[in-house]
Amino acid sequence: MFSSKPNIYDVASWFFRTKAFDDDVTAEKLIGRFLDTLHLEKEEIEEWFNFENRDILFTETPYRNSEILPYLNHATSDPLTISFESPTFIKSHPGALGQAPFVQTLYANQATQKCLILTQLDFNDFYPISDTKKDMQLNLVNPLQQIFYGAPGTGKSHEIKKKTKDQKVVRTTFHPDSDYSTFVGAYKPVMDDVAQKVVPVVVNNGISLNQNEGTYKEKRITYKFIKQAFLKAYLGAWKLYSENPDTPAPQFLVIEEINRGNCAQIFGDIFQLLDRSDNGFSEYPIEADTDLRDTVRDAFSKEGEYPLAGELQIDDKVDKYTSNYDATLSEDVQEGRVLLLPKNLYIWATMNTSDQSLFPIDSAFKRRWEWKYIKIKEGRDENGNKLDWKVDVKMDEAGKLFSWWDFIQKINEIIASMTSSADKQLGYFFCCAKGDKIDEETFVSKVIFYLWNDVFKDYGFEDASLFRYTSKDNEGKETEKDLTFPDFYDEDGEKVNTERLTDFVKKVMNWKKTNEENS
Repeated sequence: MFSSKPNIYDVASWFFRTKAFDDDVTAEKLIGRFLDTLHLEKEEIEEWFNFENRDILFTETPYRNSEILPYLNHATSDPLTISFESPTFIKSHPGALGQAPFVQTLYANQATQKCLILTQLDFNDFYPISDTKKDMQLNLVNPLQQIFYGAPGTGKSHEIKKKTKDQKVVRTTFHPDSDYSTFVGAYKPVMDDVAQKVVPVVVNNGISLNQNEGTYKEKRITYKFIKQAFLKAYLGAWKLYSENPDTPAPQFLVIEEINRGNCAQIFGDIFQLLDRSDNGFSEYPIEADTDLRDTVRDAFSKEGEYPLAGELQIDDKVDKYTSNYDATLSEDVQEGRVLLLPKNLYIWATMNTSDQSLFPIDSAFKRRWEWKYIKIKEGRDENGNKLDWKVDVKMDEAGKLFSWWDFIQKINEIIASMTSSADKQLGYFFCCAKGDKIDEETFVSKVIFYLWNDVFKDYGFEDASLFRYTSKDNEGKETEKDLTFPDFYDEDGEKVNTERLTDFVKKVMNWKKTNEENS
């Protein structure tokens, strides 16, 4: 629980300070909307918030944050902490929820009895902490290195996009062929203008056809050091830091599908930089090779792509630093001789739990990240309103379409039962609707194909009534057949077999009832 409970009316007012309401909103409706948006129940959070009534003014006049804050500013002397029980008692700063032992509890599939899930709200706006903790504030609100993990379609990338809105972001995707050079940088052939000297052409009697002894340019293949995602983010972060060392603007490096590449090969010696001190800087600087050193130095120069606003002053950021070049840490970083991550460089990544077997991430690498689990839940739009997508398959003679969310819940129950794992389950945004409807072709080509090809193929189709159907032969005799993926299309393979699809979906929706009857 909070050492000093925030008032829920304060929090809700701040949360919706830029939102418009169509109906006659009241303070109680505001709290209801707040709890519904965050998927919280009032009974669950009564120990986390102070529910003392507040008079809330609803107005059509827009106000600036600076005008609202004085009414919400209730300072507390203690830094905010939360606690939850599962199965041991844990007390932690809000930003540390992604760390062990909370994540270890998730991995062990142990139930969490009490847990407060904080949103991206900046509680420090109206519950400020002391200036002595200023350097830590960035880490508490947004972890420097974080992996968002969960089932496919849970919105991991969208969550990062939402949190990094209006920030500087460099995005890349790992894949099996990714390596250090494609992540950091390397020399590559490029077409460039090359200056050539003009040579006069001399003919008989010493007459020259070209008296111009200048130069001309022509396109030729040359080699240049090409900066890749990590180096771009690294240089961008230091540029922002030099402009405002006290509170530098954040620079994000976003890695999509981090486990689809060999992280040990891709990060190489950069792995050492992932150890961050409490001040957010790398604890152990590393030496840069000659090519990388020259590229960093040139980029930081006044004529470079990432010119520094002034001399870096970071000599106190790393304990007991000894230069190999008789220089200071500030000089070595600025000249590119050593690499050091600044406190405003955030490295965030996504990991699809259904692809864990591609390139397993070793424990040493895992320890250097915080982990945020993105749960499978009902979809919502940008304003927090629940989506009500339908799949274009009629469930009855009246033409009623079945709910996509109902299907998600049922099929995930089947997946968990058959595979004894949650890794292959589907999230709400596994496939997207057009308007509010998922058409048959999209449903079969994405959802059914995924189920057949990546989930159920190793779990004995012939033993499950879900994967069998009744067919009539030429004599009208009914026989049972194993359901295969091609059965979801007509004989020409051009159109969806609506009858077969409808039959399968109905079996999915009634799966639990059917199993209970069979047992």
